[in-house]
Amino acid sequence: MILHRTLLKLCIGLALVSSMAGCATSQALNEADRSKLTTVSVAPNTKPLPDFIFVPPGNAMLGAFGAIGGLAEAAANVGPKERFGALVLANNVHFDRLVVEELNTALYNADRVPLVEAGMPASATMVVTVKQYGFMVPTAFSSTVVPVITLECDLVEPGGRVLWAQSSHIMPLGNPVDGVTLDALQANPALIERKWREGIRAVLKDILVNLPEPTPAQRALMSRGQPAIATLHPNSDAGIKTVAVATPAPAPVQPTAVAPAPEPVLALAPSPTPAPSPAPAPAPSSITVQPTAVALSPAPLAPAALPQPMIARTMGSHSFDVELMAKDNACEGDGAWVTSKRDGVEIYQVNCQNGTRFVATCDSEACHPAS
Repeated sequence: MILHRTLLKLCIGLALVSSMAGCATSQALNEADRSKLTTVSVAPNTKPLPDFIFVPPGNAMLGAFGAIGGLAEAAANVGPKERFGALVLANNVHFDRLVVEELNTALYNADRVPLVEAGMPASATMVVTVKQYGFMVPTAFSSTVVPVITLECDLVEPGGRVLWAQSSHIMPLGNPVDGVTLDALQANPALIERKWREGIRAVLKDILVNLPEPTPAQRALMSRGQPAIATLHPNSDAGIKTVAVATPAPAPVQPTAVAPAPEPVLALAPSPTPAPSPAPAPAPSSITVQPTAVALSPAPLAPAALPQPMIARTMGSHSFDVELMAKDNACEGDGAWVTSKRDGVEIYQVNCQNGTRFVATCDSEACHPAS
């Protein structure tokens, strides 16, 4: 009987997941729109989240909260889904925030579009919609759950026209994320965020691979050595807009001293009739002054540095670990952000609530607090 209930529960869950994930969205980016794509920002918020999916192993939820927890659940008539939702909220895990953070990071690493910070002028905005999310058993006999996620990304121009759209999902079967027991989730709620992030990354990777390769002009903007964009310029050759990359501000230029103009030249017009006697010649009858025009213009100054806006704050594959490391060092922040990336080494920074900063260096093997 228990097996039958579990199979029924799994079949219903699979049917729900399949029905929502089956309506795939795909709209290619045409060549004309691609050439006009100068900058892209990520919308800071997703559309309202749907109700989450939660299908645990049969009767396993009682064990996840212990015998006392199971009795309390039965007495309060609270289902496993409600209890799991309370666990998520109690640990401040917000799926929509995770999606936006991971999308910023995925776009940054994909090298497909010139990415700018949300709120800055952009030729298009990437809007993400969560179609479904949650946890579910992969098979009827499994003792673990895996994340189930369906996302849709739309590239929308300021007027509201959709330029490109793509959706993808991960299902219970063939899920790329390792399963986790409910005991482990209860003992370490940070695993909820970790597993959801792993699932989001897998879905976004499948979505963003459908973005076309950037044009040479767009590729030139995505140098990792410079922050993105300061101002837009028309490109007369290609008929499109390109983006000027902000450069570090030069040292202040001291005004160049201007040499004084030469004194005006005086042309003396002598009298036409000389004196008959050998006496000294009389003074000239007139003096004509012919000044030479002198332009007193200052020396040309070096062009002013373009404003240097912030690039989109991006999270990396070690952001979760660095954030936990920061908390262990009494630093509560708004996330661990990648500040530089070179030769396989990433520098992460957490802006602590007390005004200090926690910095860590991560390579492919581990992260270490910066000395």
